[in-house]
Amino acid sequence: MKKLFLATLALIFSLSNSYSQQIDHVLGEVIVQLQYGRDIQELLPQLSHLNGKKIDVQVKKELSPPLRIWLLEFDFTKHNENDFLNKIRRVNIVENAQFNHLGDFRQTVPNDPSFDQQWMWLNLGQSGGLVDADIDLDLAWDLTTGGQTADGQEIVVCVVEGANRNHPDLQGNLWYNEAEIDGDGIDNDGNGYVDDYEGWHVNLENDNIGDGGFGHGTFVSGAVGAKGNNGLMVTGVNWDIKIMHVDFSGVSEANSIAAYTYPLIMRRKYNDTGGQAGAFVVVTNSSWGTDGGNPANAPIWCAFYDSLGQEGILSCGATANNNVNVDIVGDLPTTCKSEYLISVTATDNKDERTFSGFGIENIDVAAPGEDFISINLNGGPASSSGTSFASPTVAGIVALLYSAPCSSLGAQALGAPAATAEFVRDAIFQGVDKIPNLLDEVKYGGRVNTFNSLQYILANCGPCPRPFGVQITDFDDVTATLEWFSTDSTFSTDMLFREVGMPN
Repeated sequence: MKKLFLATLALIFSLSNSYSQQIDHVLGEVIVQLQYGRDIQELLPQLSHLNGKKIDVQVKKELSPPLRIWLLEFDFTKHNENDFLNKIRRVNIVENAQFNHLGDFRQTVPNDPSFDQQWMWLNLGQSGGLVDADIDLDLAWDLTTGGQTADGQEIVVCVVEGANRNHPDLQGNLWYNEAEIDGDGIDNDGNGYVDDYEGWHVNLENDNIGDGGFGHGTFVSGAVGAKGNNGLMVTGVNWDIKIMHVDFSGVSEANSIAAYTYPLIMRRKYNDTGGQAGAFVVVTNSSWGTDGGNPANAPIWCAFYDSLGQEGILSCGATANNNVNVDIVGDLPTTCKSEYLISVTATDNKDERTFSGFGIENIDVAAPGEDFISINLNGGPASSSGTSFASPTVAGIVALLYSAPCSSLGAQALGAPAATAEFVRDAIFQGVDKIPNLLDEVKYGGRVNTFNSLQYILANCGPCPRPFGVQITDFDDVTATLEWFSTDSTFSTDMLFREVGMPN
């Protein structure tokens, strides 16, 4: 009775100096997460009594279907809250349980002074007639702000062009080849490139990354990963990331293939050494291309995206800055037929495509690209428009998804790099916000949504992760040999099968 009396006084006289302990949770509410494959109706019968007394427990709300989380409520005036919480935690099908703690509004947005101008990341649709045309980065940042996989692998994005690597808002987010001794004239890491400490310039054959003289690559790099929460200028999709630059002088197919070869070699080296060498490149971005280009005339260029994909690298390509149907007029690289190439067009703050190319067969998704805010050559913020900035937005999302709080994703990326790249690609496609005016213009009918894609990743990452990279290595009329990868935490795998043509 004494505990109940004090709690009641605290509710009524919360400002009284006579009771200094602050209520930190909603009384009578418990959040519970069940193990994979379990349902709340299995739990309730096991909570019918507490300390020998009948207790009425109600399901107030299902909070997260993919993560199996519910909110329960009970009469806290009749039953001890701590005893009830401990009872729940002892049930074998419960993954975790906690009180419904109170909090203040502490939205995960960066302190970069011009963040409020970046409508692409967060737009509440309350000013200037804007609709909710952002990519829900604020919600995604509540779960991850980028940088590493859950098991600590350093995520790398390859921007295929130069940039001002001395820009203050890129510092801390630049990739360096730490296995190379800068300037000693030796290929220290044996990757075929001498002194490639800051990346590679395919024409100069050194790591003298240029800035292009007009800031295009710097603006693109800022979209991927201008340093977040550093009190400077703007933020990119990733607060923390490592950006690799591969530069060239002039866009040509030869330069393109040479440029893509560098991240290919570095990721292949990473895969072959189990992450001990090379670089964990997960995506390339190409904010350039050939208007009206025909894939039939560029088979080697187009095929290279499959080669990158087999090593686990997705590629993002910006389509034409012309209001044309590229399914009809062509474009390179965005009409190349590769499962590992994500072709991107641009939308504005009303979710409308205005100046950019489209094509329901070849253009996969849209992303913000008009009146885009990023960093310029030497400072920022700056505004510009183009598919050039929609594409790195998607590349940045790919990298952010790899940093999802999913313990098995990093191991999957090493064990089955191509399959994992396909999984992340599918998360991009499945997560789009369907936009009526885009349904007949892009393949997946909408504009990317980071939070939706992140939820897709988490929904397929349970406490008992699915096997990945499943393949049949040998079979005949009566036997078959299956091989797959699993994480170190997986002790057994259940296999379900059926005869072809039989119902599930």
